[in-house]
Amino acid sequence: MDSLNFKHILHWQQGRIENSTTVQSNNTTVSERPTYRVESISSYKKDKWVPQCERTSFMNCSFIDTFAWFSSYTIRVRAEATGHFSDWINTTFAPYINGRLGPPHIILGGWGISMSVSLSLPQIKDSYGKLEYMLKWCQASLNCTQMEQCEERQTSESTTLNNLRANTDYCVMAWVIGSNNPISDGVPFHTSTALPQWVVPLVVIVSAIISFTLFAACWLVGHLSFRTLRYIFPPDHPLPNTLSGLTSQKGKETICSAGWNEPVSLVQEHCNHNGYKSLASSVTNLNTNSRSA
Repeated sequence: MDSLNFKHILHWQQGRIENSTTVQSNNTTVSERPTYRVESISSYKKDKWVPQCERTSFMNCSFIDTFAWFSSYTIRVRAEATGHFSDWINTTFAPYINGRLGPPHIILGGWGISMSVSLSLPQIKDSYGKLEYMLKWCQASLNCTQMEQCEERQTSESTTLNNLRANTDYCVMAWVIGSNNPISDGVPFHTSTALPQWVVPLVVIVSAIISFTLFAACWLVGHLSFRTLRYIFPPDHPLPNTLSGLTSQKGKETICSAGWNEPVSLVQEHCNHNGYKSLASSVTNLNTNSRSA
């Protein structure tokens, strides 16, 4: 069984044929080549044999996406011809033991003397569960032909390598931890000059100043816009001109107002509700003087 990234292919060799199988047809003897039948059964469920390949003349049979990763199976194959069958030949297969995964795809990034590494497999990760990788990086030429001073680390899908040598070419390789898993091709990466220690605090301070300035500018624009809209769109019922002089504070005529002909009680109630008792008292006295006249 050749198994790589959930693509399982069973291979076999043709058995020794002492005499060709012959079939009589219209008084003519015809030599017939055998075909093959492949079946599988789960070692845990033991339900029934499931046909995988029938009457195939090839020496292989594909089991793509047929087996569960954490399971075990028994597979059998036999040769068939008209009215003749060979014995079954069995083999066992466990994907998580006998299957191979990889090589992983490597994506590199970073700046200065740091390198970020992202690893992924060509198939869906959920099929395998959580995997661990072995990461290897070496100082090398740009095309990864000559490598030296290599280091290794066990990692998950992503990691960061810090404190690398500045202005140096590296070669990065990885493989899934397990038996016989293929290793990826080397991926080159070049580090740049390390940043001075004062650069990071300076960037943080400048970013904070810019953020505060933008916030203050937004607040000021919003405040001025609100004040401008209050004067552009006054209330629908301002005080009459005869009462505008009774308000000592600017803007009260737009907050506490009433029509000239409204009853005094309504004006007083409206003004008391808004906290302008002095204005209500003035309106009451004015109306009383008018009635006396």
